Amino acid sequence: MMTGIIKCSANIGKLISSTRIAFFVVGFILASWAPLIPILKHKLEISDGDLSILLIAFGVGSISSMFVSGVLAAKFGCRIIYLYSVILATVLLSVIMTIDNFLLIALFISLFGASVGAMDVIVNIQAVQVEKIADRSLMPRFHALFSFGAFIGVCTTSLLLLTGLTVNLCLLLTAIIIATLLRRSVPNILRKVESASSNNFVFPKGKVILLGLLCFIAYIVEGSMLDWSGVLLVDQHAVNLSYSGIGYAVFSVTMTIGRFYGGYFVDNFGKSKTFLISSFLAFIGLIMLWLSSSLSIAVLAFLMIGLGVANIAPLLFTAAGNQSVMPVTLAVAAISTIGYSGILMGPGIVGAIAHFSSISDAFLVLALFSSFLIVYSIKDTFKSNSLFK
Repeated sequence: MMTGIIKCSANIGKLISSTRIAFFVVGFILASWAPLIPILKHKLEISDGDLSILLIAFGVGSISSMFVSGVLAAKFGCRIIYLYSVILATVLLSVIMTIDNFLLIALFISLFGASVGAMDVIVNIQAVQVEKIADRSLMPRFHALFSFGAFIGVCTTSLLLLTGLTVNLCLLLTAIIIATLLRRSVPNILRKVESASSNNFVFPKGKVILLGLLCFIAYIVEGSMLDWSGVLLVDQHAVNLSYSGIGYAVFSVTMTIGRFYGGYFVDNFGKSKTFLISSFLAFIGLIMLWLSSSLSIAVLAFLMIGLGVANIAPLLFTAAGNQSVMPVTLAVAAISTIGYSGILMGPGIVGAIAHFSSISDAFLVLALFSSFLIVYSIKDTFKSNSLFK
């Protein structure tokens, strides 16, 4: 262990608390963007296809930053990267909503995606290190705080918009909240992390590739909930723009609940069976969303998807911390990069299908993607060398 980690281990309570706040902040910032997507679409008067281009820009930015975030964490630690990426993301949200030029908006959305991507890698590297220091399972609870932050973020932005405040004033108020949380979390984010054998990017291999591909599918589903749930409710169920965040809010709160109880399910059913149950619930929820003919069924579907997706990513990142084929910082960065390419492809897939068919048919394709998680988890459950052991 690096000296900085050993010093922090003497005050593990503050270290865990700061990590939880950091996950909350990432979720809060990302979800604050969700209610703004339909507003931006309406403001620019663009089609689903044009919107998908903007969302792809987000994915490109995320992946670009993830390539280097693991290397930067190995060299400089988590704290400084976390600090500047949070500040950048907060500022960019306001910038995006104040300009009307499509190309400029695409550029700033890609930068926003880059800052979110860096935050995601850094907090997961932080979480893996803290789990090792504490010597107990903490990842599901950390990710629960991300989901809780997402729920609070989407509700805060939606409620502020409902009061009739301008978008920029709403974002100013959310920025104040973020700044307060940042002040609480930064002092105990790690300055140094466990040394890697190399500070340069290493091409992923072995188990890391498999973990990344599974994360890729999970993130396609998660990203689609963020990017397209509001559009689905507005276009298919005639929900008012001000209430467009309800689907993602339900998804976020059930995902939060699932992650808070993730440790219980892992302790009682094991990691492999928990992964199988989670995959099955996500698949059923997506099928329900495709078939939904009423708002109540759609909301129930979001509930199922949230419970299903809840513990997939936490289990994959814990597995990344336990593998030995790559240094942990680089493995987490590699899995995040492969996984977030799902956020790059997801909006494009959903947008293209919505353009040529319908938004509901796009969610059928997402269900087909999620079925691969079920197939793998059934095989993994009966393997002696399970990926999750």
